[in-house]
Amino acid sequence: MSLESALSFLQNHLELLCTPIIFDEKRVQLGYDSENIRKFIPKEKRRVDAKTKISHLRRLELLAG
Repeated sequence: MSLESALSFLQNHLELLCTPIIFDEKRVQLGYDSENIRKFIPKEKRRVDAKTKISHLRRLELLAG
């Protein structure tokens, strides 16, 4: 599909612009699904993010405690 055809298609189907389209060399994700979207984030980065969130929650619990 040419760029002009793709742009014309999007103009006629604006609802698609609200749908994320994520892809890399191996995968394509259409729409939003938090579990599937996380697959595009490298595993090590997901681990660091999870540890940071857990640490933050523990600090909040201590402050509220």
